[in-house]
Amino acid sequence: MEKSIVMYPGLAVSHFVPMLQLADALLDEGYAVKVALIDPSLKGDIAFAAVVGRVVASFKSKPSVAFHTLPRIPNPPAIAHDARFLASYFDLVSRHNQHLHDFLCSLPPGSVRALIVDVMSFEALDVTRKLGIPAYTFFASNASALATSVQVSLGRAAAEGQPSFREMGDAPLNLHGVPPVPASHLFAEMLDNPESEAYKSMVYMSRGILEPNGILVNTFVSLEAPEEVEAKVKLVLESEEGDRLRERVNKHREAAAMAWKDGGSSRAAFSRFLSDAGNINLGPARS
Repeated sequence: MEKSIVMYPGLAVSHFVPMLQLADALLDEGYAVKVALIDPSLKGDIAFAAVVGRVVASFKSKPSVAFHTLPRIPNPPAIAHDARFLASYFDLVSRHNQHLHDFLCSLPPGSVRALIVDVMSFEALDVTRKLGIPAYTFFASNASALATSVQVSLGRAAAEGQPSFREMGDAPLNLHGVPPVPASHLFAEMLDNPESEAYKSMVYMSRGILEPNGILVNTFVSLEAPEEVEAKVKLVLESEEGDRLRERVNKHREAAAMAWKDGGSSRAAFSRFLSDAGNINLGPARS
């Protein structure tokens, strides 16, 4: 039976092209590649549609790579080019979930080994969870950008009672795995009001990055050596901060258990624990 990887690229040249470059690496590993596409014209970007056309044409000599454009959805939402950009993009992706589901189900049973989704298309993970297909997000930028995005979105510096990233100005953020980053260098959305739709959408997306089985990123260098990670963990657990961390773990574990018992989800309790634990200082980041 043919073993296939399904790719679900994003609607931007900077996201689409890097993911399709990954297709060649998958072919070398013996996988067939199926590319599911949201109709490029829905973005209203002629240049992007032209790039998609050229990339698709470049793969015609490789029969193991097949492209499938999902059916158009009725009354598709327009992608906003303002503070609502991310929210409107997520809406467009989520409304294609049923078509993506149908496409995956049309493939030979057991042939799909994994789905790789663009980082901005993480709403599609609902489909893989339903079908039991392993899923990975593809982060088109570098590992430093990934580490920064995820950590700041867990609310390290924007926690209750602390200044927002905008208010911090050029003050450095000491994040794990990357050199100090001036707060003013973050994505524009993270410098907005923490109550704004743009800010919340960026946080929502960054947390969504953590939901799949793994993350594929354009890097081949470890952020930190395993020995460094182990040493930092031991340092924390043997300190007063470690004692407080264990107390928090127990508290949030009990909260999660109660939520589950009451018929709810433990996701909220777990997310709160991650945000809380993110305020623990594990020492200086490696440059």
